[in-house]
This record gives sequence, structure tokens and C-alpha cells, in this order.
Amino acid sequence: MKRRTVLHAAAAGVVTMSGCAAMGSHPPESTNDLERFDPTTRDDRGDVDNPVVEQNGDYEPHHVSVWNATDEPRQISLEITDRSNQRGLFEMTETVPVDVALKVTLPDRSTYTIELRVPVLDAQQTLRVPSQRFDCNESTTQIGVFSSGEIRSTILTTSLRC
Repeated sequence: MKRRTVLHAAAAGVVTMSGCAAMGSHPPESTNDLERFDPTTRDDRGDVDNPVVEQNGDYEPHHVSVWNATDEPRQISLEITDRSNQRGLFEMTETVPVDVALKVTLPDRSTYTIELRVPVLDAQQTLRVPSQRFDCNESTTQIGVFSSGEIRSTILTTSLRC
């Protein structure tokens, strides 16, 4: 009887610890399955201001582009948070026309979380932009929203300036 008690306690401990590990995990940088990013129009929303981070000209900003690759205008919600201080920096919800990409720029080196939601497709995705993306290279997170409800993304970076 004592053996069963010990086994149940051990199993409960493993489940509890795995739950803690999942809570502390980081969202991915991308889904790495966006094969094509080809919007006909780009709508630049400008820089996301991060008043907590001191600006430094030794690195390049990171760009985030969200493309409506569906067959009709979609309401898309985008929220960007500075993970280091859990400060919300940018939030928008708007109807994005077909084949248009919204672009925002993260000029300040920090670690960010990008949360994207498309309610009508019951789709959402959380991605991470680590501070290492802010270096001498130009880098972009490209996100595509598709009619199937899939949200696919990739990160592009260059090493030309290093």
C-alpha cells in the first residue's frame, strides 16, 4: 500500500513540475512556415515607442509586418509588450484590407512579445522578439494570416553590415 502512495506522489510531482516548466517557457520567435510574403500594399504604422529603454545607435531596429493573405478584409488585433518590464507598448485592432501588410518598427533593443488575434477565424499566435535580434543586422518578423485560420510567420535577417 505504501508503494502506491509513493508512486502517486511521485507522479503528481512530475505533473506539477512539468506545468511549472510550461508556464516559464518562451513563445517561439516564428512558426518558420511562411513560404511567401508578398502583399501588394504596405501600411507603415511607424515606431513603437519604448520609454523605458535607452536608445542606442549601435544596433538596427526590428520590423514586424502582418499581412492579410485572406480573401476578404479581416479584423486583426495586434499587441506588443516589452517582456523585460511587462509594459504594453502598442495595441491596435482594425480591419485590414485584403493583401495589405501592416508594419510597425521596434527601434529599441529589448525582448518583446507579439500577440496577434483574428477573432472571425478563431486564430491567435504569440511570438517573441529576443533582444539578440537588435544587432548590426536588419531583421524583420513577417506574419501571414490565411483564410484557413492559420497564422504563419518567419524571421528574415541579413548579415551584410556585421
